[in-house]
Amino acid sequence: MASRTEKGYDFFAPVYEFAEGPFEYLYFRDLRRDLLDRVYGSVLEVGVGTGRNLPFYPSDVEVTAIDFSGNMIKRARRKAVDMGISNVSFVRMDARDMGFECNSFDIVFSTFVFCACSDPVSAVEEMVRVCKPGGRVFLLEHVASGGLLANVFVSVINPFMKTFLDEDLKKRFGEELEERGFNVVKKEDVLGSHIKFIELRKF
Repeated sequence: MASRTEKGYDFFAPVYEFAEGPFEYLYFRDLRRDLLDRVYGSVLEVGVGTGRNLPFYPSDVEVTAIDFSGNMIKRARRKAVDMGISNVSFVRMDARDMGFECNSFDIVFSTFVFCACSDPVSAVEEMVRVCKPGGRVFLLEHVASGGLLANVFVSVINPFMKTFLDEDLKKRFGEELEERGFNVVKKEDVLGSHIKFIELRKF
């Protein structure tokens, strides 16, 4: 049975890009571009959504993109066709239980995904599992902020996100990963303290 989060994303898929449009074009696009400049080889994107990252995939990588929402996958696949992008394959899959073999990808990454995941630590464990030894896991995520303005803004929209998408924009994500023993090699605030870039390395 589909979860409330999955149903929410299936329902809002047609208007999702419109709803987040101002933030995407003012802030998020540059963050996505900077992250995708770091990828190489075989790449797994976890939580592809409507395909916001597609324009920034390097042409010399092979990308597998997963999402648990069928409607999101459909929109991302259609966008790839419209943009003439041929180096990406799409699979409907839950990040917490991936059907890939261990040590399959050079880079595994996600952008703004785990605020909508009921068990983000399990999903990150899966991301590390399917990453090759020596590979990297990149996470660009909403987290609880220490900034006053960011906290006010997030406090206003968070009830809506929780109600309709089961999202929580105030998770202690980076600290939780360190507490659970993940090999976090980089953790930095971007766009203030509400969005954090986290890099994990697999030995």
